[in-house]
Amino acid sequence: MTTDAEKELVRKLTETNKIADFGMQVLGMDERRAEAFIKVCGDYLKWDGTLQFKTASGTYVAADDPQCTGFFQREFDYLIPAKTVGEKQADIPPELIEKARANITARGAIYNKLYRGKGSEAETQAQLDKLLKGGERDANGRFVERGGEPDASNPWSRQGWNLTAQGRALRNDPARAERLAKSAHSFIGATRPSQ
Repeated sequence: MTTDAEKELVRKLTETNKIADFGMQVLGMDERRAEAFIKVCGDYLKWDGTLQFKTASGTYVAADDPQCTGFFQREFDYLIPAKTVGEKQADIPPELIEKARANITARGAIYNKLYRGKGSEAETQAQLDKLLKGGERDANGRFVERGGEPDASNPWSRQGWNLTAQGRALRNDPARAERLAKSAHSFIGATRPSQ
């Protein structure tokens, strides 16, 4: 025999599942966003055999009502992925891509542009790796230059030769400094850029 507390628990779990389904099917959220949606939509949705939305006047309407979907799209837009036209690639400036090879902040900016409601985090990371060409990473998850073309952000390259920056890189992360020098076909302690 089930108690009232058990019945309420089953109702609450069903309500949670229905709200998550609503978020994913009607609003186009992924599982992670739907989980957050459950936490923030609290007083607006309830389950009594059907999912219902509480309007501003206090009456309940079906959750698939345009008034309900419009409200959630307006008030919880940060959880709803942006609509895209035919999987259009995010607009990412080439300078930002170049900068992202050595700069974690730039890499994060590109990741956010790619992620915007499309696919999973793993798929987005794979897209980012492909975009940054090479995608080889060290044990800490940082990109490792393998031979590549030296650029101005590398203090050992011809374009970016900078003894102060070399010293700073060597002091902060000797392994990274060694990789940077090697990628510019130079070495730690060089007195001029390689030819």
